[in-house]
Amino acid sequence: MMALGKNIVLIVISLSLSLSQAQSYHNSYVYRRVAPQYIKSSLNLLQARKNTAHEHGSFDQLNSQRLVMGREEMGRHQLIVAGITRNNGKDLPIMIEHIERTVQHFQDYRVVLYENDSEDESKSQLQAWQNANPRVKIISENVGKTKRYGGDGFGNDLMFLAKARNRYLDAISQNTEYNGFDMLMVVDMDMSYGWDMLGMYDSFAQINVWDAVCSNGIDTKAGHTYDTFAFRTEAFPEDYLHPDYYSTNVRTLRKIYPMGGPLISVYSCFGGLAFYKRKALEDCRYDDNRDDCEHVSLHECLREKNQGKIFLNPSQVIRYSHYH
Repeated sequence: MMALGKNIVLIVISLSLSLSQAQSYHNSYVYRRVAPQYIKSSLNLLQARKNTAHEHGSFDQLNSQRLVMGREEMGRHQLIVAGITRNNGKDLPIMIEHIERTVQHFQDYRVVLYENDSEDESKSQLQAWQNANPRVKIISENVGKTKRYGGDGFGNDLMFLAKARNRYLDAISQNTEYNGFDMLMVVDMDMSYGWDMLGMYDSFAQINVWDAVCSNGIDTKAGHTYDTFAFRTEAFPEDYLHPDYYSTNVRTLRKIYPMGGPLISVYSCFGGLAFYKRKALEDCRYDDNRDDCEHVSLHECLREKNQGKIFLNPSQVIRYSHYH
């Protein structure tokens, strides 16, 4: 397994940096130490980036000076990475690698993950990461929940997801170690194709606009949105129990959001990875008694209780593992 927790020297980019130089730096930084068994995946990702450049936009459309500003802004914040995982052993090595590289952009960081009932190598991989990196905290349990979906009814499974996510929220809120950390990054742990740092730079360059910013999670070369379950807008606020949800909402929302486009104001979104200002999540939790996507209830609290603003950034691209 790759060495974890080592400091990575960051190169200072001047404001005169061109976009092509920023992309070259980004590519070498994010992908230069990928474990050998995942080199093929990374090569596929780079090829996918070339393919999507002609169909749903390109990083060439992003303002280079804004990207530099966003990268510098990330360095002013302290980040907590949080998520849930079960039986993600095949994805964890590359996900750990992506997370370790991403957090180096921030002033300081911590990682808090909740794992339950894994039957593969996930538990041992996560324990090894925690042992190697003192900034990582793994909450591991066996609760008899062997399936996330289909175990005892769709609604009950959704409620369990909310309970699982509340485990990392509780761990963070109840430990004074995390008091000074102002940003939270919630990430799914099964996206071995990873993400592009340039999209995150773009988001942080616009940090004064949002309290939460979600990713543009795609699964086709054309750039179609993959998972709209957490996606709610003023035009489509209904949950999955609404009779028109699949026929209207999903078909309408599962479209191409071109890279380089403006932030899109939404009621809720996720896309596999989202950044939150922690002050906007004050006294908010996932509703574990609600038969709906767990992200929606958290976002309702953020908006209604704390007057937070949530946006989708089309340029903050996530490629799901089955991207084709």
